[in-house]
Amino acid sequence: MSSIELPDWLEREAWHDFVKFRTMVKKPMTERAKQRAINKLEKLREQGEDPAKVLDQSVDAGWTDLYPYREKDVNTSPENYL
Repeated sequence: MSSIELPDWLEREAWHDFVKFRTMVKKPMTERAKQRAINKLEKLREQGEDPAKVLDQSVDAGWTDLYPYREKDVNTSPENYL
């Protein structure tokens, strides 16, 4: 069970899908990694990003990190999203 408390603005289903995906690709998240990901999502949210879209984009593209959402083909390299 995770001791990380999710902020109200974070869609639970999108978060749990991302954490589950990370486990499936054999890159499970430590508690510290989860907190860092939430911090990153918070910064992206402050920049106008939708955290759920960011999480879904990473899962859909097979990425283990989080990048600003782009309405492009997410099968391209994540470097194109920085």
